[in-house]
Amino acid sequence: MCDKLEANLKAQKECVAKTEADLKASEEQCTSLTKLRNSLDSRCTGLKKNIDEQRCKFETSQKKLAETETELYDMTKALAEEKARTNKIQRKNNQLNAKINSLKSHISMSQNS
Repeated sequence: MCDKLEANLKAQKECVAKTEADLKASEEQCTSLTKLRNSLDSRCTGLKKNIDEQRCKFETSQKKLAETETELYDMTKALAEEKARTNKIQRKNNQLNAKINSLKSHISMSQNS
């Protein structure tokens, strides 16, 4: 009976040793996973910060683009207005040149008569 008890005790000790080894391996795995999680959290935080910075730059660029488009529209409008004024002046110049030429012709005919 004593042999049976000793064999049982030995089996229990082996079971305890195996359980302790399994527990140690699980703890090491848990530590490793915790380190990995912390590393991933750090990377995620960095990526989120980078995304926020890029979003801010994009929004700033969009705002500048809108301002530039407005400036371009205003300049194009001013250019068209200036072109219209120039055309009006050119037409007036042409009319005046025609009158001058008509008067010169009149004067020339009057002097020839």
